[in-house]
Amino acid sequence: DFYSNGKRGKIYNKLSNLKRLSKDIFKEKSSPEEDKTFEPEENVGVALQYLRLPTITADEFDLYWRKCARYRFKQISESKSTAEIFQMWPEYKKPSGSILINIDFEMKFPFAKQFSERWSSYRDKVIYLLQSKISNPAISKKMQQIHVFNEESVILTALWNMHHLFPPTQKVTSDMSGAKIRKKFSVLDSQESFAILAESEEEIDIKLKLLVLQGRNIQPKLLISGCLEDIKSIIVYFDGIKYPFLSIFPEESEIFYNFIQDFFYDIPTSKKI
Repeated sequence: DFYSNGKRGKIYNKLSNLKRLSKDIFKEKSSPEEDKTFEPEENVGVALQYLRLPTITADEFDLYWRKCARYRFKQISESKSTAEIFQMWPEYKKPSGSILINIDFEMKFPFAKQFSERWSSYRDKVIYLLQSKISNPAISKKMQQIHVFNEESVILTALWNMHHLFPPTQKVTSDMSGAKIRKKFSVLDSQESFAILAESEEEIDIKLKLLVLQGRNIQPKLLISGCLEDIKSIIVYFDGIKYPFLSIFPEESEIFYNFIQDFFYDIPTSKKI
């Protein structure tokens, strides 16, 4: 609605220009939309019984996990919290949870591309876009030095600075009385909803505890120890569990994440970017 009905100001024009530029740079056929309906499989109860047998082998577990995928997706779509999902599917909390999430992702989005493959194709174009479109002197200097970074640092530096190209827009909601509540986030808010960047894991834990004390809703995010030029470790935080997993996009960085989904995974998004 913002893009079709909002006022045509500097921010709108900037995003429109970026959209046109991005479409030209990343021009490629879109994939068919994934099936949004999850009708449970027949005899799913039998699959669940086998899935939770204590004597089940790894290959059998993989088979029966896939056999009840649609049933699981339906339950997840109807759940009210991640705690409820973990209660119904405690397998996600086990050490192999990230593998199960990867399986589910591939089954739910069979036409999605791999980030690593897309990055190889678009790497130089993304870096050029960042170097040419971000005017901040400190960021420009870092982007000019990016060729000496290792590939892990190149990717994260690019993703971190990409928030400047897709700044958050003002959010307008209504309270119980109908009064409008306006939220305005900064680029830094967008970046910090994407990742916590700190010198050590201890500092990361302190920042997480501070967010909890503030009553903040901690969305899935990267936890990066070190600095972008010299990364010590990377993990993904999700509801107290640390493994690769992404869910609902944080509103502070919603535009940024929709760009990543659209151009790197080739999964259609309802948002205009």
